[in-house]
Amino acid sequence: MHELAPITARSYTLAHLGASFLSLLSFFWRWKETRREGAGQLYSVFKSSNVDNYPEGYPQLAAFMNSDESFAIFRKFGQTNCRVMIHLQSEIAALEKELEELDRSDARDGSSTSYRLVSTEHRTGWDTRQKDILKQLEEKLPVYYDLMLKDKQLRAIGPPLKRDHRSVFHWIEWKKPIAKGEDDWILHKDDLVTLANIDHFESSLITPWSRLLFGSSKHGVNEKDLVVTYFSQMRVTGAAKLFSVLVAVAILIIPISLFLWVPLSRGWTSATVIISVLVFSTMLSLSTNIKVRDILLGSAAYCAVLATFLGNLQSGSGSTPSNPR
Repeated sequence: MHELAPITARSYTLAHLGASFLSLLSFFWRWKETRREGAGQLYSVFKSSNVDNYPEGYPQLAAFMNSDESFAIFRKFGQTNCRVMIHLQSEIAALEKELEELDRSDARDGSSTSYRLVSTEHRTGWDTRQKDILKQLEEKLPVYYDLMLKDKQLRAIGPPLKRDHRSVFHWIEWKKPIAKGEDDWILHKDDLVTLANIDHFESSLITPWSRLLFGSSKHGVNEKDLVVTYFSQMRVTGAAKLFSVLVAVAILIIPISLFLWVPLSRGWTSATVIISVLVFSTMLSLSTNIKVRDILLGSAAYCAVLATFLGNLQSGSGSTPSNPR
């Protein structure tokens, strides 16, 4: 009887602590639900883009193309822009030739217009041919340069991914939002640019089987429609970063582990270094939009790390402590 009292008191204490913990957990849960309901009422005024809420036609097409960054695809009219630039180039070249002939004419002995070669002064009644040519060049050259620079910027943007282009094409073919003939811009697959920032390594992770991992539902898009599949950019980016970290660690740890724990001859050590550098350079070039110069610099830095480790490893294994006498 004397031994049961401590056990009973201990059981009562544990039960009391358990009940207190459950009460605290219940209170925290009710507080969280109350806060969530309050936040839901507060944020209910936020507006989200619902594709189906827009009128059919150009408004709905614009809403769909804005529903995902990858769907912002437009024509660049590359051939037409080149045509305009070629015409301007020919007109400017003709004016340039006419100006040179006028200068040679002014440079002849006894020419009454030789003053135009050494002075910009012009008075009423003087010949205006030079002024007219310079005025036309002043108007055409800025237009020509502006078209050239804009075309260069468009070409730097790059084309859309085949998957994104076909998604927009399928949606247009399925919905037919605009008049026939006005939607054929999507057919010019070699003349399209995308406004999305494409990461080719992340894009390589998106495959038909990855829909379960990265699939995302968009507000305003019927999930029963299989015409377009949305992917969560946050999940794809997270998976790409995780894979990159694992590969980077593996490329550095595997050769070092082999050097530490596996007795290798000089030939196998050299082969391990060469293979590791090749794998590192290949992964670096495939996973990033990197220049050849940067690949060389990165490979040299990786070689330096392996060489430093090997040097320290050999110097450590070659030194033996002296035996005191």
